[in-house]
Amino acid sequence: MKRRTFLFAALFLLILPATWSQQLGKRITNKDVIDMVGLGLSDDIIITKIRSAAAGGTLQFDTSVDSLKELKAAKVSDEVIKVMINPAPPPPRS
Repeated sequence: MKRRTFLFAALFLLILPATWSQQLGKRITNKDVIDMVGLGLSDDIIITKIRSAAAGGTLQFDTSVDSLKELKAAKVSDEVIKVMINPAPPPPRS
């Protein structure tokens, strides 16, 4: 019984870091947004990507003043920056 418990614990410890690294690899950062802008993707596509990633909790944006300067220098639009700051979609209009 102890051997089985040890094997399960060892397996868990081997799988857990792999899962964490995959999740970290999927996070969207400022650099990803700058890269998408550089590819010429429209604001609508970038915003959709940000909002879909927000649902999975995979955003990792730095919206400090220095980072905002970098985003503007990279020609990221104000609309995209606003969604980076607050990725929740606006409430539906009645």
